[in-house]
Amino acid sequence: MEIPGYKIIDTLGEGGMATVYLAIQQSFEREVALKVMSSQLSKDPSFGERFLREARIVSRLVHPNIVTVYDVGVHKGNHYLSMEYVPGEDLKQRRGSLTLAQILNLVKDVARALDYAGNKGYIHRDVKPENIMLHAEDGRAVLMDFGIARATDIGSGMTQTGTTMGTPHYMSPEQAKGVAVDPRSDIYSLGVVLFQLLAGRVPFDGDSAVAVGIMHVSESVPALPEYLALFQPIIDKALAKKPEARYQTGRELVDELDALDPEALVVAQEELAKVPVIDSVSDTDPTPFATPVVAARTVVSANDDATVTARTEDFRVSGDDSIGDYGYTPVAPSAVASRARGGLWLTLLLVIGGAAGWYFWPELEGHYQRLMSDANPLPTSTQLASPQAVASSEPSVSPNANSVAAVGNTQVPAAPDATRWDSSVSAGPAGVASSPVESSSLASSANTANGAPSDLLLTARMLRAQLERDPAQGVLLAQSYRQLLNSDDPADREAGAEGMAELEQWFDARFAAAIDAADVQTAREVMAIARQALPDEAREARYQALLAPLQASEWLAAKLADGERYLEQNALSSPDGANAVESYRDILQAYPDNAEAHAGLQAVVRRYQVLAQAAAQEGDTERALMLTERGLQLDAGDEALNKLRDRLSSVDAEIGPLMANARTQLAADRLISPKGDNAFASLQAVLAIEPEHQPALNALDELEQALIRRIDSMIRGGALDEASLQLASARDRFPQSQSLLTRRLQLEQLNEANLPTVTNFSVAAQPIEAVSAARDVVLVADRVIYLGFEYSKFTGDTGVVQASLFDGSRSTQIAQVPVIVTGASGVKFFRIERPVAGFSEGGYNVDLTLGDQRLATVAFRVVQ
Repeated sequence: MEIPGYKIIDTLGEGGMATVYLAIQQSFEREVALKVMSSQLSKDPSFGERFLREARIVSRLVHPNIVTVYDVGVHKGNHYLSMEYVPGEDLKQRRGSLTLAQILNLVKDVARALDYAGNKGYIHRDVKPENIMLHAEDGRAVLMDFGIARATDIGSGMTQTGTTMGTPHYMSPEQAKGVAVDPRSDIYSLGVVLFQLLAGRVPFDGDSAVAVGIMHVSESVPALPEYLALFQPIIDKALAKKPEARYQTGRELVDELDALDPEALVVAQEELAKVPVIDSVSDTDPTPFATPVVAARTVVSANDDATVTARTEDFRVSGDDSIGDYGYTPVAPSAVASRARGGLWLTLLLVIGGAAGWYFWPELEGHYQRLMSDANPLPTSTQLASPQAVASSEPSVSPNANSVAAVGNTQVPAAPDATRWDSSVSAGPAGVASSPVESSSLASSANTANGAPSDLLLTARMLRAQLERDPAQGVLLAQSYRQLLNSDDPADREAGAEGMAELEQWFDARFAAAIDAADVQTAREVMAIARQALPDEAREARYQALLAPLQASEWLAAKLADGERYLEQNALSSPDGANAVESYRDILQAYPDNAEAHAGLQAVVRRYQVLAQAAAQEGDTERALMLTERGLQLDAGDEALNKLRDRLSSVDAEIGPLMANARTQLAADRLISPKGDNAFASLQAVLAIEPEHQPALNALDELEQALIRRIDSMIRGGALDEASLQLASARDRFPQSQSLLTRRLQLEQLNEANLPTVTNFSVAAQPIEAVSAARDVVLVADRVIYLGFEYSKFTGDTGVVQASLFDGSRSTQIAQVPVIVTGASGVKFFRIERPVAGFSEGGYNVDLTLGDQRLATVAFRVVQ
């Protein structure tokens, strides 16, 4: 796998939807986790567009407990995401080894992350142990994989209703139902994680995803063990069925956890440590990036009112990423009537819930009537069809400016004929909704002999009622109309024909409104649904023609944004496939006169000039010239860059040979000698031309270190005299070097340790036969004084020590005599004469020296 700008080091993990690599982002030389999506997913255009859009949204979240997204892009059909590399293990791997304090800290970390994201208007939608990393270095929890996160203000008919996103065991009730969610849904999921960490199991588990979803919606919160009772109020509030009863923000949950009694926590920790982890959840594989899941379908036998057989399937990629045939078969309401009042009206709702979510009996009677009565009427379009075509296909529809319907982020005018498809619905004797005959021409023409609408028509009406909220229902609705067209009942066939005509106009109007609002994403979604619901090459071509200018505009904006981003990162002409020059040139290839792209290339030229000047100031002439040449490749006539190149070339012409010579001398170990042919002299010549020439300064540092290594080698070998000479020469070149000063002190200590020693230096006015330490000596001397000392550590057979006589202030040397010592150690006696003047009254000093080193001193005073 190759992604421009990244060097892949290792594989961190692989799954069916993506592979995550450890990589180096070359522009910043930092480790990143590089997530590359499956090529099969990338083949779906709608997936790719949503992947890029949502990844860019998530990159705005910068928080210590949220993984940072650095970059997103596509290379050769591979969608990739570059994000912060978080070393460590995920919570699923670690949850069995955590202390209670660690559990509470990580839950508070995630709650802070959700609080931050919620305040920014984002919902994670898939909070679970696999998406919580525990950082190996500092132990903080990092919330990962905002892959199905979504901004709360994004409106999209394909994603806001009708799909269930997340992992079943951690879903909030509103996620399980497939209705709109807000940040409080993430609080619920975090509450499930907290329950699982405390109790060792998830609160709700079942044989299937559907069963788990039902439990989230309808079952009461399980009780924690007695020793964890202090957490029960927190769990109850976090897992409240209604969002308004939960913690409203992550901060509220953090505050509640902070307020727990410390002593009670200690007791709970002791008990918790005794309990093994028993969680058996195994179907919580990570949710793929931007991949929603759809509630499992239930297939119902319409031939047996008393028995309902449900077949559930695993969650799968839904119409949010691709619009396909859901295998839907309209069901007669009579097939479920006998079960409707028994509790959970799951059967029919799961049929509809393939795109609409889960609803439950306590809401159902009123909800079903609302479906039949509140559906938005048909929007009109004059942008896609000629006036004649609109008039001929829908003569009874007249404009109504007061009626609008939501189209993603777009407000679409709605047709006023509310009774054409929507009517008041009342519950019949068996609990099955029925419609008055007079409600619409379609309804009345499709009634059975006893005046009730047919089963097929009821199903079509329910799907039509959901169409405004969930355009993906258009696929199922079109199938229902086709079944009406194939019915033996003429009224059903008539209703099917009218429905198909109305649905065609609905798609045209919806698409036209998205185009008028420049809402490319919604237009694409509508086109994708229409392609599946009502295949028509002519309509497809018409849609494509209208969408093309907006797509071009979107492409242009994205390319300009890429160019600006690469420019900020100094990724000017490299790496391949991810640099500013390529982005701007791609634009100019399509739009040769684009002023912003031309300005972008000029900005790149100016950036090269700035970088080249900075390199020159650092003395790196070679790099400065390279950067200058790259800028001139883009604009050969740039005056500032040409002047800079000329100046740098002139300097380089002088410095180049000197630097080459210095490198040769360094390699030959000619550091500071011989005179005139050494590296130090060559580098000093370079710095005389360019005082801040960084390569020369770097080479001087290298030279100093080489001298230090040489001196250290001499010291280790015992060649202290040679080391002293080399050190003196080195300090002449590098007088400020602290390392050389350290070596000087080291040599002085070694020299002192190895010098001969003299002890018990004695002085007297009469000949002496023994020596001792002399203190406050007072003599009555005439012309001769007698001295003696002990010596040791002398080298050789004999040695000569100089004895020097000074006056008391050491301002005058009075006499000097050599003293010969024999052997390495012993005692030596000698005398000093002053025959002419004799010793006058006053103070005197006698020094014993060996070479430049003074070995000992004795002071005395002469009195008369």
